[in-house]
Amino acid sequence: MLEKVLPVLNKFIKVQYVVADGSYGSKTGCIIAQEKGLELISKLNRNTGLYLPYAGSYAGKGRKRKYGKKVNYE
Repeated sequence: MLEKVLPVLNKFIKVQYVVADGSYGSKTGCIIAQEKGLELISKLNRNTGLYLPYAGSYAGKGRKRKYGKKVNYE
């Protein structure tokens, strides 16, 4: 749908953002928006888990840690 609507809208205004329902607030929805050069504004799903980036040092063994502490929504 974005492929059909964007060229028409961009003739009049420069579209930078897409506002979508919470069901689009997933990794797939973000990837689709980014491929079109847009930023996605969406409500997060209730079961979404957000993590802070890992701030510790590398222990020297195995894969480097990617995720730190889980974000507490409260």
